[in-house]
Amino acid sequence: MKLIQFLTRKILYPAGVIYILLTMAPLLFMTLTDNMKPALTLENATAFLCLALLIATCNLLFSLRQFSLFTRALLHFPAVLLSIVVVLLCHGGYDLSVNSMVLVILYTILYLIIVPPILLIGAKLHHKNAEEKTYTSIFSPRD
Repeated sequence: MKLIQFLTRKILYPAGVIYILLTMAPLLFMTLTDNMKPALTLENATAFLCLALLIATCNLLFSLRQFSLFTRALLHFPAVLLSIVVVLLCHGGYDLSVNSMVLVILYTILYLIIVPPILLIGAKLHHKNAEEKTYTSIFSPRD
């Protein structure tokens, strides 16, 4: 039962949020820039779902407290990049060419824009929660 709760809380819920962002961002971009309404095919939706699950799994790297935050981010960056490449290679019709370099540059820019603020907010919240805990001695004072 604990495994199901862990998978739901740490992978499925974040994957759902990531999936919504992955499907809505391209649709919104294409709708705003083009008069044609884009269709989300089953193949694209499946690729986005696989990518969302892989990214949510990669996010578990941030729970490894034995490493510094910087090290966890350095591990997370290539793990997500590898997930993107694997999904794109499994998705039909995509080849590794100049588009790959554009994708890597776009991913790097988005990573540098999105991840540091999230990590800073999380660190501030963690620090605030740690300060709010008061120390209570388990030993009685000797008189």
